[in-house]
Amino acid sequence: MNGLVFGYLIVMAVLEVLLIAQCVLTCRKKPYFYKSLLRLLLIAIVTSITYFVFLIVRNESVAKWCGVLYFIGLDWLTFQAVVFSMEYCKANSEKYKPLIPALPIVVTTLDCIMMIATNAAGNLINVTVNTEYTGHVWLVKWLWPYFIHAGICYIHMMFSIVILLWKTKKVSSLYRSRYHTVAIAFSLGILLNAVCYLLKFPIDLSILQYTIASMLIIIFSIYIIPRKIRNNTVSNVIAHMNSGICCFDNDGQNAFCNSSFREIMNRIHATYKNAEDVKKLFPEAITRNNGESLECDRQYDVNGKTIYLKQSLVSIRDKKDMFVGSFFEIVDQTEEIAARQRELYKATHDSLTGLYNRETFFTKVKEILEEDPDTRRYLICSDIKDFKLINDLFGVEVGDAVLRKQVQLMKSESTDDELLASRITGDKFALVIPEDRFDHDLIMRNIVRMQALTDGSMYKMHIYVGVYEILDATENVQTMCDKARIAIESIKGDYNTHIAYYDGKLREELIYEKTVMSEFENALECGQFCMYLQPQVHDDGKINSAEALVRWAHPTNGLIPPGKYIPILEKTGLVHKLDMYIWEKAIKKIADWKVLGINDMQISVNISTNDFYHIDIYKVLTGLVEKYDIDVNLINLEITESALMKNYEENIATIDQLKNYGFKIEIDDFGSGYSSLNMLKDIRADVLKIDMLFLRETENKIRSRKILKSIIDMSKALGMPIIIEGVETDEQLSYLKEMKCDMYQGYYYSRPIPVNEFEEKYLSL
Repeated sequence: MNGLVFGYLIVMAVLEVLLIAQCVLTCRKKPYFYKSLLRLLLIAIVTSITYFVFLIVRNESVAKWCGVLYFIGLDWLTFQAVVFSMEYCKANSEKYKPLIPALPIVVTTLDCIMMIATNAAGNLINVTVNTEYTGHVWLVKWLWPYFIHAGICYIHMMFSIVILLWKTKKVSSLYRSRYHTVAIAFSLGILLNAVCYLLKFPIDLSILQYTIASMLIIIFSIYIIPRKIRNNTVSNVIAHMNSGICCFDNDGQNAFCNSSFREIMNRIHATYKNAEDVKKLFPEAITRNNGESLECDRQYDVNGKTIYLKQSLVSIRDKKDMFVGSFFEIVDQTEEIAARQRELYKATHDSLTGLYNRETFFTKVKEILEEDPDTRRYLICSDIKDFKLINDLFGVEVGDAVLRKQVQLMKSESTDDELLASRITGDKFALVIPEDRFDHDLIMRNIVRMQALTDGSMYKMHIYVGVYEILDATENVQTMCDKARIAIESIKGDYNTHIAYYDGKLREELIYEKTVMSEFENALECGQFCMYLQPQVHDDGKINSAEALVRWAHPTNGLIPPGKYIPILEKTGLVHKLDMYIWEKAIKKIADWKVLGINDMQISVNISTNDFYHIDIYKVLTGLVEKYDIDVNLINLEITESALMKNYEENIATIDQLKNYGFKIEIDDFGSGYSSLNMLKDIRADVLKIDMLFLRETENKIRSRKILKSIIDMSKALGMPIIIEGVETDEQLSYLKEMKCDMYQGYYYSRPIPVNEFEEKYLSL
């Protein structure tokens, strides 16, 4: 064996060891293409071993079969190169699977079978000893089947190279080297094989090239190129980061800074020239060998605009904890902070007026009272009467303008940068100001300015203000607002008064109201409410009807008149329970009289506004009539005009149902509402009731008596009897009889009296 072959074999042996080592490393690293690369390496090892045997074997027959196995190895080696290239380039997705059909596998397999068959027939290769070299070297004479095999291998390799070059067109220049390197290695293998064949070189050096190419693929694809790509990627990422990055070595010298860093520094430092100027921010930390890391938030005023920056210096250490450098990072948080401030503003402020919302206002007031409890302050609440009408009459835009105007006027009552005020809900506002800034006259002037917004229209705006002096800084803010609202409620309906102050009297009224509400249910269950009757007298003196009234026989407070609790029950929506209680008392009493043979005494009961909202009046009354089996004509229903004003059409329909059932309908307090004549047209009432207050509320008694006479004449024309309430004197009775009224009710005849007293006096029971 000559020195050339011996040297070649030595090199091949070393490469085999390296290939085996790289197989192990590839299995440990496991890149995404490691399976196909591992197959490529294993086939390369087997192929090179068969060629190694081919070179050293002395038997001609064995040499021929080793040559065949070598060719078969090349077949599968080049085919596996195609598979590896596609996986390495990630071209083996569903989209590109048609590029690897079963045909190449079949062709490769058939080529292997053909080589085995032709070699068995002696038609593949001939080997003879090469006499040009000293020693033993087989000289191969290629026969025609070899050229078919060679064509298939060349096609495989060319296809692999095409795939790699195609990939380079699809990726950034940053990643092209990873594909160029493999393509060059494959191309050198083809070129070397062709040179060996054309020069008839006794040793095929291409297998050596393929082995070296396999190692280069591993070295470049797993180690060198990924590291280079990783470094380039990191550099590109840093260069395109929104954060400003500036890197320093262990001596504090600038190594790199991105464009964002330069841009931010130019914004905040007019004298900034280069990255070295950043040392002014952390001069010691950058040059200090211990590599201390620091972080802080700073803000800069630039041309009247505040810029918020998060600045951090991070030290970098190696595996031995030695300081190797640092990098300085600047993050512009201006937009982020502005966005947070906008979200916070939305969460704490009213979008229309810019004032605090309800929850934030309560929190702010509580905080300021805790911080400074000794300063005396006032809490002021405002309310625009029937504000919904402004939106309905003038439009929502005008309504919003009214609210914004009110905020503008409220700001005139405070000198704080941020007004401690809130839009509690709708048109209701609240304001807290110190006592020394409270100005009653200023509030009145602002109310007048607000009312001027609707001047020139038929609508007159009414604004009410409630003032509560904060005496206890620990008191719940909601309770303070409630007290200011109580002050407002005390003047609602009074168009001459606009400002009310919460005082001890209102407090007592509030306590009394809560007491009534807390005791009402139990009083109803215990029967503390008693029915009183006030007789209704005909002009001939006959009494066959009475009005049912209620008194509260309190176990400790004695008899409580209705004026002390009825308004509270109406305000809180509880009066319907008391009404149902009296209805049943009245109907049951008529049933009791029926048993005693009294079948002509009628009782009138009242229906309030709340009854229409909370109960089915028709169902309750008809149910009671049927329960106690009484004549429906003996129970009369008194309904005030105000009870029908809301949901007018629905309430009229309910009255019609009751009328059709047989109840007598009485219109109570006729003339006190706004649509009396219209109601007479719509309601099929049986009786009109007029209070004597109708005559007392004017100094022109002659004029009022003429109006009363006209009403009486009109009612007679409609076939409706008149009942005059509140008759107290002979004079009143005299001129009422002259007007030919039908019935009278009042203290002149009798006060409301207990039922047993009424029975004894008028029914002789």
